[in-house]
Amino acid sequence: MGISSDSDLIQAARAGDAHALEQLIAGHQPQLWRYARRMCGNVADAEDVLQDALLAAVRGFAQYRGEAAPRTWLFSILRHACFRARRQRSTADARSADASDELAALDAGGPEQRASSRQLAAAVVRAIAELEPAQREALVLRDIEGLSASEVAELTGSSVEAVKSRLHRARRNVQQRAAEIAEPRLSEPLPAPGASTCPDILQLYSEQLEGDVSPDVCERIQEHVDRCPACQASCDSLKRTLALCRAVPLGPVPERIQRALEQALRPQRQPG
Repeated sequence: MGISSDSDLIQAARAGDAHALEQLIAGHQPQLWRYARRMCGNVADAEDVLQDALLAAVRGFAQYRGEAAPRTWLFSILRHACFRARRQRSTADARSADASDELAALDAGGPEQRASSRQLAAAVVRAIAELEPAQREALVLRDIEGLSASEVAELTGSSVEAVKSRLHRARRNVQQRAAEIAEPRLSEPLPAPGASTCPDILQLYSEQLEGDVSPDVCERIQEHVDRCPACQASCDSLKRTLALCRAVPLGPVPERIQRALEQALRPQRQPG
């Protein structure tokens, strides 16, 4: 049976198995690539940042003591690389995003379905890119990469409450901005907000996703949503937006990064 778990790979890598170290890092590369793309905003910068981070992980593995999970350790290295790169360019450049290569995989279905999917997906990609960095990072790590709020807090050095606050604002901002961008081209525009007696449905739904809303409150809110078209539309819009955050593809990790990783590990494969 081959080595597969992170713990086994770490043990083998510490014993000098370069192939195990390569497997450990490669196993997390897709997540790291998505993070780099979302935080950098364009392919070239993301490639440079990810390559720098992976090479730093190879060089620094001897100092890794397992205090954090391997995924958290790798994300931390990549996060610092992203920050360094961000300081070297303007805010406008950091927030630019070319969504064209991300949307090719949404071309399934008929022409009208493809057009609608691409329009909304492009709006979501743009809305994520326009988030301020702390909100964008919270959304990317939690809603796209599936880290828990506590894992995001550990990685970012924030409290869980601060992470959730950023996450709630990010979800709301992406939903509202995506609807604003895409609404003129959609056949079913988002209805106007409901009466002043309506609850803050976007906040409540976001809190529900984090397990912060009690079952009885959930039941009362659902009863309201079932009879309020505006709140139902807002809730459905947020659900679609979050689904698209996860669904828009970013393609495989570039081959040049794979080659750079293999080259960095080559000396460790040489017989002593």
